[in-house]
Formats: sequence, structure tokens, C-alpha cells
Amino acid sequence: MNEQEKSNIHKVALSCPEIEVPKDNPFKNDLLGRQDTVENYTKLLSIVQGPGVISVNATWGDGKTTFMKMLAAHLRLNDFIVTDLNVWDSDHMNNPLNAITSSLTEQLLKSKIIDEQKRETLLKTAVFALRTISMFLPPVINKLLDSGTGLAEKYFKAQEEANKSIHEFRKQLGEIASETSQKQNGHPIIVMIDELDRCRPSYAITFLEIAKHLFNVEHVVFVLAINKNQLEKSICAIYGDNFDSQDYLRRFINRELQLPKPTPECIETLIQHNIDSTELGRFLYRRSNNGKNEAAMVRTHLSPILLDLFSALNISFRRIIQALKNLDLLMAMIEYGDEFFVCGVALALILHTVDVDCYQRFSNGEIDDKILVDEIFDQVGVKRNIITRREGFVLFEALAIVACREIHNCLGSTRTPLQKHYDKTIESEGVERERCKLIIKQANIYMNQHNKYIGYLEAVKQFEFLSPDSRL
Repeated sequence: MNEQEKSNIHKVALSCPEIEVPKDNPFKNDLLGRQDTVENYTKLLSIVQGPGVISVNATWGDGKTTFMKMLAAHLRLNDFIVTDLNVWDSDHMNNPLNAITSSLTEQLLKSKIIDEQKRETLLKTAVFALRTISMFLPPVINKLLDSGTGLAEKYFKAQEEANKSIHEFRKQLGEIASETSQKQNGHPIIVMIDELDRCRPSYAITFLEIAKHLFNVEHVVFVLAINKNQLEKSICAIYGDNFDSQDYLRRFINRELQLPKPTPECIETLIQHNIDSTELGRFLYRRSNNGKNEAAMVRTHLSPILLDLFSALNISFRRIIQALKNLDLLMAMIEYGDEFFVCGVALALILHTVDVDCYQRFSNGEIDDKILVDEIFDQVGVKRNIITRREGFVLFEALAIVACREIHNCLGSTRTPLQKHYDKTIESEGVERERCKLIIKQANIYMNQHNKYIGYLEAVKQFEFLSPDSRL
């Protein structure tokens, strides 16, 4: 292999890349249509008065981090002082107060709201407050009270000093926040916190207590990006399964917001963007100049399948992107020269993403193509109706038929269970007749053009190499 060939080797990232959010153009790479939501949240934050905590709830993998970055950038463009912190990065430090205070004072220093001396003074006060804040946590209090009169008396004496430290910290922070609000068109300081639900339960609880006791001052507003269900589980891990975690969170969060789900069009844009940036995209580009129009054929057959099936899935965007990363790895590794092998890879990818168990049973020959399609459509949440007349669903069922024939080595005129089912439907006069004719026609095209073979089993071998947890 010469140097030129080495330089052309495609490298595949194992993790999902972070989406770039330019400071001067937050929505440049907004694939999920979040601009309206960001602008609405900016309006909300411009009219609220701290102290307070606002939560932005979404499940893991639904784009909270990118949304928070866009919101922070947009707020800064609208004269807000914003400190944005990924608290998971400081989880190992056991010191959320120091992380928040350092980040906040750095932003204030850059904005020339405070000088270096004020910053150092606030940081020193935070250190003293931190030494006492942990004493307010119920598990600590209960342990001290259960340890005997001496320790309990020591605790109550220390509590007075703790109150003084907290009061001094809040006084200093309040003066700075008031000065900041006056200089920034009356806007509060915004403290944006991401990944709190990923932290150790003890760290997440400490953070919430700190936010309540130390940052509850005028002109300071927290915005927490959370998976509420996961955070509630973290709280119960500390206080017990019978603890009312919802009521506990209500003590801290003043306003709950739900990150809206993107439109189907935005989801398709996200999927298409990731398809184009994978080895599949480069495969299509390379094939476009070979005179056989293979690239157009593959794109025509493969992209609709991935778009329609993944768009219909009730799974996170991160999971979809991870699936497409697997596609990238598979495409980068294969040396098989036939364009239809890509369709076998895509079918294996979709089945593995939707339902690993169903994928394994089908690939092992334990279930047929009709049972497979029934179970996958059930997972996706669609019925055989007008929705499944979309091109991607038709092509998916046609591929399932050809893959089933390959797995069971069907020869000649032997029909698979799904083919037989649709043969009967075609003979009737029902509304599903045309859709079934399309599926059978497309399956025949695959088989006639490629001798009853799409390389599904070869794709499974490659996929299992990348998925040791799901070996057949």
C-alpha cells in the first residue's frame, strides 16, 4: 500500500461526535429545528427574576447537550452573562460548589463585571461555605444524631458557623449579581447545568443542596438539563426506594420545561446528514463515476429504508446515530464488491437496532419473514396501512423476503411465508392489494437482478464481529 492509498483510508470515530455550535451563529448546525425553542426560552429568561431554578427535561440521547450549547450561545448574543457547566466532568472532584463558582467568576471576570480581587474573595468564601454545606444533608444529620449526645451537640454548634459562612457567600454573590443585572439590561445571571442526571447520586444531591442553600439569591437563575426520571432514581438511591423524589425535586425546581420533540422532517434531516457523512456516503460518491449508476441505485433503495424505519422508531437520536456509526464501520470494513451487499448490511443494522432478539432469531432461521415483519412493525408502532406504503417500508419488507430465502436456501419457485401471505392478499380486492403487489414486485427485482442474494448472512457475520454482546 503506497502513501496515497494510506492517506485515503477512511477513519471511523467510535463515539458520536459533538455537534459544533458556533458562538456567533448558534443555529448553523441545528439539524433538529431547535431555533424556535431556543428563542422562546431566551424570551422567558429575559422576563424572569431570580432566584430560581428552571429544568429542561428530555430523555437521554435526545439532544439536551447540543440544545443547552445553542441556548447559552444565543443568550450571550442577547447580553446575558452565562456560565455553562457540564457537572459530570467534575463528578470525580466531590466539589460542585468550587466548579460552579470558578466557572461563574471566570465569566464575570471576562465580562469585566468583577476584578481579580473580587473573584478571589468570592472563591475563598465558597471554600468556607463548602466545608459546612454537607452538614445539611439528611443522611449526615441522622448519622450525627444517632451517634450520641456529644456529636449531636457538636453539630448544632457548628451549624451556627455554617449559617454565617452561607450568609456571607450569598451576600457577596448577591451584590455581584445585582451589579451584573444593572449592566446587562436587567437580565439575571444564568447558570446552565448539564448532565446532572449522569452524576453519582451523592454528587447530584450535593449539587441540588448547594444550589438551594448558596445560590438562592436575586438575579441568579439556574437552568438544569435533566432526564427527570433518571434524576428521581438517583435521589431514591440516596434516601431509599420509598422516598418521595418528585416532592423532593419540587423543593428545588420552580419551573419545569419539556424539550419539544423535533418534527419528522427534522429527524429525516438528521438521519440523512449522518448517512452522507459515513462511509456509505463515500461509497456512493466513489460509485457515481463507474458508468453503471450504482450509486443512484443504492441511494434510491437504501436511504428510504433507513429514513422511514428510523424516523418511525421511538428511540433516542443518539441511538440512531450510534446505529449509523455501526453502518459506517461495516461499510469501511467490507471488501465485497457487490452493491447489493449494502442492502444486506442495512437490513441487519435496522433489525439489530429495533430488536436484537428478533434479529438473532431471524438470522438463526428460528422465525420466518412474516413473523419478523410483524414483530418489527409492532416495535416501530405502525400497522400495515397507508403509512407502510411509504417507499422505505415497502423496500424493507422486500429485503426481508430475499433475506429469508437466503437464510433458508429457498430454491426455484419456493415461496416464503410472507410471500404466500401477500400472494393471497393480491388475489383479493382489498385496499392492501396494491401495496402487496409493490412488495412482491420489489422482492422479485432484488432476486432477478442478483440471483436471489443480497449478502444478508455475510452482513450478519460482519455485524457480529462488531457486536460481541449479540453473537448468534
